[in-house]
Amino acid sequence: MPLTTGDPAFDALLGGGVPEGSTLLLRGGPGTGKSRLAAGFLRAGADTRGADRLWVTTVGRASAPAHDDATVITVAAGEDGTLALAGSDSNESVTPDEFAANVASRGPFERAVVDSATALARLVDPVAGQRALLDLLGRLEADGTTCVATAAGHVATRHGGPRDVARDGSVAHVPPGRPREATADALAVAADGVLALWQAAVDGDYHTFLRVQKLSGIAHDTREHRLAHTEGGARVVSRTRNRDAASPGLPTGVEGFDALAGGVARDRTTVFEYDGAAEHWPFTAALCARTVEHGGTVVLITALGTALGRANDLLAAQAVPVRELMERDSLYLIDTVTRGAETLDPAVSLPEANHLVQAVEGGIQESIRTLVGRLAGQPTLAVLELSPLLHLVTAEEVRQLFYWADANVLSVDGISLVLAVNRRLVGDALASFCVESAAKGFRTWQGPAGLTYVSVSKASTGDTGRVRVVEPVDDPPYVRVR
Repeated sequence: MPLTTGDPAFDALLGGGVPEGSTLLLRGGPGTGKSRLAAGFLRAGADTRGADRLWVTTVGRASAPAHDDATVITVAAGEDGTLALAGSDSNESVTPDEFAANVASRGPFERAVVDSATALARLVDPVAGQRALLDLLGRLEADGTTCVATAAGHVATRHGGPRDVARDGSVAHVPPGRPREATADALAVAADGVLALWQAAVDGDYHTFLRVQKLSGIAHDTREHRLAHTEGGARVVSRTRNRDAASPGLPTGVEGFDALAGGVARDRTTVFEYDGAAEHWPFTAALCARTVEHGGTVVLITALGTALGRANDLLAAQAVPVRELMERDSLYLIDTVTRGAETLDPAVSLPEANHLVQAVEGGIQESIRTLVGRLAGQPTLAVLELSPLLHLVTAEEVRQLFYWADANVLSVDGISLVLAVNRRLVGDALASFCVESAAKGFRTWQGPAGLTYVSVSKASTGDTGRVRVVEPVDDPPYVRVR
């Protein structure tokens, strides 16, 4: 059973709390609130009768605030490579090899916090310090203790590469091989879960953000959240519609595909990467057909030629042609190529109300806003092909569009988004941003022998990397996965 962090929004982020008997690493730059989050976790166990709690920290760090009967051990560098332990009941010196056994023997503990683990490791030889830390966490876990460790270290985020961002806004780029990074990396590998914290400028002011990078075997929220610093501690600011990450996905109906990760994300964003030799349309068109079959509405955000070409061919075979779906108000097209209604080819006879071209003022955002208002409350699947959009907007404008859509469009119940991304055409930076921002991710590509593959690149349980072969079949949806 997960142990509460004392913050309902933080618990929801972790899929219910910190998994019992596991270790969660909080990793980030200075001043990002790691210790305050850890203190909240320890404080949340104060009301558990008979449950002992442990706080391990270094000299110069604040002791566990308001933890009353918690066991507090302050560690300093001793003589001749030893560690000096100062506790409420005794002071003694131990070698790094004796450190873990000495601390663990004071338990058993229900909860433990190892604060500033990277600073602890630097009190002695870094290799010996790392070994002592890993030994301590291993012993605590073996005793059934649920642990939270904090480590100073960079995190790579969509706001930039490896770096530390302080509260005053100063940015320190992190050179490779720094000892504290090696310690943080070792802890990240050993821990059952890793939570990344960083600071970034938003409208000229710096805010703290956090995201779960790893949580083995637990369905959890993969989105970025903001961390608020209050007098009572740090708390996670819930995102709109903080849905259960384990909620059922949308099935595509493609044989073998839905078993990979439960289909695409429902009411959230799924990224489908494709290399051009392999395409996303067999999967997304099958999903569109299934959506229409169950009374939902489909929005295609792509080039006109694609909508009337490849998408139309697949939809006509599985449901009905694009034009007929538009006449039924079951399908809308936001045309990412045509700029202004006056430039539209008169030979294209699509229902005007369902064919939204790029307005001269407002662009695609205005088209999406118009359509969202029209479809509010209806179960809707939107498929957006990113590469045709880039002749209209820059990569940064795409990011801002995503932020806007995440706050204003995906906050509307019933709207699910599939983002089709060709990494070669849009670039690694923008493609990585899309994957990181999405709830789920898939990738399809053609191998050197001509075989087509599909894999899970991101899933709420972290169960990624599974690769399957995509085979053509004679009947709709014309592919299966095995």
